[in-house]
Amino acid sequence: NCGRSKKPLEMASPVHAVRRVAALAARSTSTPRWARGLATTARQRSLCGVPSVLVQRPQLSGRHASPLRSSRPLASAAAAAEDPPTKKEEAAPTPAIAPTSTLVWGDGTEGQLGHYPFERTGVLKAYTELSPRRLTVIDDDEEPVVFAKIACGTNHTLAIDTKGAVWSWGKSDYGKCGHGSSASNAGNSSAGGADQPYPKRVEALRGVAAESVACGEFHSAVVDTEGRLYTWGWGGSWLSGGGHLGHGDRRDAPYPTLVKLLDDGGYRVKSVSCGEAHTLVLTDDGEALSCGAGEHGRNGNGSSRDVLAPEPVPYLESDDVVQLEAGSAFSMALTAADELYVWGRNDQGQLGLGGGLAMDVYAMEDIPRKVDLRISSRPLVGEQQTSSSSSSEGVNADDAPPQTPPPPPAPQGSSDGDAEAPALAAAHIAAGHSHAAVVTRDGRLLFWGMKAYLDPFPVHFAEGHTPVKAFGGGNFTFVLASDGSLHSFGLGRTTALGHGDKRGLSHPKRLVGFEGHGTVLDVAAGFRHIAVVCGDAASSEEAPAGQDS
Repeated sequence: NCGRSKKPLEMASPVHAVRRVAALAARSTSTPRWARGLATTARQRSLCGVPSVLVQRPQLSGRHASPLRSSRPLASAAAAAEDPPTKKEEAAPTPAIAPTSTLVWGDGTEGQLGHYPFERTGVLKAYTELSPRRLTVIDDDEEPVVFAKIACGTNHTLAIDTKGAVWSWGKSDYGKCGHGSSASNAGNSSAGGADQPYPKRVEALRGVAAESVACGEFHSAVVDTEGRLYTWGWGGSWLSGGGHLGHGDRRDAPYPTLVKLLDDGGYRVKSVSCGEAHTLVLTDDGEALSCGAGEHGRNGNGSSRDVLAPEPVPYLESDDVVQLEAGSAFSMALTAADELYVWGRNDQGQLGLGGGLAMDVYAMEDIPRKVDLRISSRPLVGEQQTSSSSSSEGVNADDAPPQTPPPPPAPQGSSDGDAEAPALAAAHIAAGHSHAAVVTRDGRLLFWGMKAYLDPFPVHFAEGHTPVKAFGGGNFTFVLASDGSLHSFGLGRTTALGHGDKRGLSHPKRLVGFEGHGTVLDVAAGFRHIAVVCGDAASSEEAPAGQDS
């Protein structure tokens, strides 16, 4: 464990303890809505010596019980609620970008694209869309549905419309689409059919205003506007591990179910990310929580035990986490200090910690480790092909990024000269199935994993475009540039790169076909499919209902 001692999970971090004042205040119906913003000043309050109080939380029954932390300075919350914040100086109004369309493409064999009807063809009886195609959805009132946010899993998709309603479609094994068990749906998941081949509203969440969604391989999650977390789908098993639904057991949940331990404990969830069999939860006060199967150390608690309810990642308790991303069996955390921590499975170099050719299927890290984001002196990915084997667009006909692999990288901290280079500051992170990508503050794109690179490696980006966000899929990566353009690279056989063919790309290539759809607002990458929400500038009065102006 690298000589680091594990903190007791019952011990509250003073900073996170004080910040929980806002979440507790928000749970009271008598508390004004503006009081929920107290979390933004929690750090200043902690510096002023606001005391923290340890309070016993409700515990799960059984030998796998795992209590959560809670520190509640209620007196401070009451005092703070007496003086509402002063109104900020009014700035010039900025036109809102209202969602107008959703484009979905890639592998749609199991209905995950939502384009209906569709036909499976060929020997494999598959259905694919190799280029972006607009998704059209009509509700029960014969009105068009506009999606504002979207998430893609292995073979299912979730979306939130502009009114806050949740929709789902795709393969519904274990009820992961939220419409009940697969046996109660029209399709038979066990027979390989698509249980929900077109978008359908999740009735169990009617009345819940959704804020964000996430998809794993066999489970789903939604965060509402009040910071409450709902999960459903496969709960795991004794053989495969589980607990990723966070309900304190391994039982399946065919319908969305509130994670009560978080709600009762005063946690306000900011975002959620789902892996194959684990779930990462980020609270609004910057605390990282994890639950699910313990194999490969994916919970980051120094052990391989299953975690049946969300627990703080102990080695990140002193850090302010701003982004959490779950890969298939590994995890990534970006802190407010622009530092990246990783843990979990490392069989394909997806942790970016360096190493050698001796890495095998058992390679893993069970506690968070900081990634050394130093620029290598080796050629950029995409600049290594010869003119006879690849085009100027970086197309690789052999479908292997890149075509000519570089020499094996030296372990981090070696004396090859790279260790002297200054570390870069991470701005945005992405976790794919077995690879990762980082966009740095100075506009660089770093990539590793997929048995191609074992440590961060710079990727050549088209001149005139600056990456700002990255999104990881099965064996491909999408990058959003500062000018709003979308770029992709990876294995062409995923059918998700969006360039109309199945050729692999060694470095990002700009997608075409977005003309007339407006600005890219949200991107979601699944295992073999991709979804993009686009929008146009509009005044706040013209924005669809449910959208923040």
